[in-house]
Amino acid sequence: MPDAPYAAGRVPKTKSANAKAIYFPACISRVMGRLPGEPVDRSLMELTVELGRRAGVPLHIPRDVAGTCCGTAVLLEGIQRRSRHHHQCTVERSRNGRKQGRCPS
Repeated sequence: MPDAPYAAGRVPKTKSANAKAIYFPACISRVMGRLPGEPVDRSLMELTVELGRRAGVPLHIPRDVAGTCCGTAVLLEGIQRRSRHHHQCTVERSRNGRKQGRCPS
């Protein structure tokens, strides 16, 4: 497929110290990168972290974000039970070790 996007880059490393918010990048932004012919630039995840920094809202991306899924793609296919399962797993992971979902700082 000539117009298929390249793979996305690595998830940016962030620090939980002084973070004002936790950022869970969508699975689509963790998988798909730029399209052929587009300029090589930073990923959506990198740009979001940079925007947070510039706005005075440092973001933290959890190290265990790989494999998380909000369930939206499955829900769009009409599979509500599976969507709820994905969503609940991601919520639990966000709470686990993160002061019950509150900001880490």
